[in-house]
Amino acid sequence: MAAPLQQLELLKASSFASHRVGKLSVQPQIAPSLAAASNSIPLKPMRPLTAYHIFFQIERELIIQTSEGEIANKSSLDNKVYLDDVPQRYKNIRLLPDWYAGPGKRKKRKHRKQHGKIGFLELSRVISARWAELDVIDPETKAFVQKIAQTEIDEYYRDMKRYKELTKGMLPMMSNLTAGPAAVPKRSAEKRSSYVMSNSEDISSEMQPQQASCPDMIATSLELMQLQIQLQSEIDHFLSCIEKRKQELLSSHFAAKKSQLKISNQVPLPYQFEKPVQKKMKTFHRQDSSMSELSYANSLEMSRTVSADSTASLSTCTDELEIGDDEIINFWKTCNNN
Repeated sequence: MAAPLQQLELLKASSFASHRVGKLSVQPQIAPSLAAASNSIPLKPMRPLTAYHIFFQIERELIIQTSEGEIANKSSLDNKVYLDDVPQRYKNIRLLPDWYAGPGKRKKRKHRKQHGKIGFLELSRVISARWAELDVIDPETKAFVQKIAQTEIDEYYRDMKRYKELTKGMLPMMSNLTAGPAAVPKRSAEKRSSYVMSNSEDISSEMQPQQASCPDMIATSLELMQLQIQLQSEIDHFLSCIEKRKQELLSSHFAAKKSQLKISNQVPLPYQFEKPVQKKMKTFHRQDSSMSELSYANSLEMSRTVSADSTASLSTCTDELEIGDDEIINFWKTCNNN
């Protein structure tokens, strides 16, 4: 019984050793080719900073260096100098020679402690608010950062054109490198037992060489990170503009309400007009031929008085004058008509 067990142990050891030898023999053939290919592939140019991000860089230095209090780490001012080709408001602050350079062009510097004067969110709000009013407050700085951004984007387009020309013939080679080595063919089940086959498959899966990351993928991830930072800054700027517009609308609304209340307090109460008293108008009645008895009696008495006066006056001229009733009625009618 001891002999079959020893043979089984030897079979396991030989199978494991053969896979180890195969692994070691394959790996040196792949690694040099990937290393050589990565050295020959140029890095993809990264997009430069926009005019807003360039303004963010220089305005950040202005806020930090002119704020009250001491800088936590004074070594952050190392290699920073006063520049002459900047707007007037930045003449008295220190800047790096490549302060406007975008990702991939700026020199790497070791991480330093933060200044401790203002938080990043508050800094973003302040700079976004200043950028929104930069056309009115400081047009010189606006034109300055826009000119730098245009120069950087022109250079980026030239670099991209050169990069596409260099990588035009490298696309098949890059696809072959990323495909990985061919799979090792399996042995037939008739030549080995099921136990040895399971162990060999586990060992081969553990020792299969991993695919190396392509430099182009690394450059793409860096570009995505830069795009994320740019989008976050633009979102902060957009939110600051919305907040500013909201404050303006609220202030104008309250000012209008206040002016309306002031005007309403100054306007006197509407004048209460007195109701005109209707004067009693005289009523005139048409006199008809058929008069009432009272009016007729009055008129008759008046006619008699008149006739008496006339008789008295005529008696002075004549001794005796006789007037009939018909003449009296006619005389009365004549007087009424007149």
